Amino acid sequence: MRHLRVEDFIAAQKGEQLAILLFLHPWLTEEMGLHAKMRYGIPFYDAEKWICYLNPLKKGGAEFAFIRGDLLDHEDGLLDQKGRKMVWGLELNALESIPLEALKKKIEEAKSKQK
Repeated sequence: MRHLRVEDFIAAQKGEQLAILLFLHPWLTEEMGLHAKMRYGIPFYDAEKWICYLNPLKKGGAEFAFIRGDLLDHEDGLLDQKGRKMVWGLELNALESIPLEALKKKIEEAKSKQK
């Protein structure tokens, strides 16, 4: 059985999901220095440990979720728990609305919490 590559998974998306994932994948891997790997059928990104994942949503858009979001600061109200214990995320519905600076701070915080 051939394993699906992250790039192949992203290329199979459509519309705004494709645009969001095409933009975020190189940003996460090149600019943020994370490693990408398919896990549970979606792209996960890690440094020394798992940091986040991108999950296309059935209703459109994608969720940018932090695996250990429970350890992050939530004063800015950026992430939503959605009743989960550890995972916190942000629904992205348009490329223009991606809060890159805020996500960059969360990724740096997540990296520092895993040491």
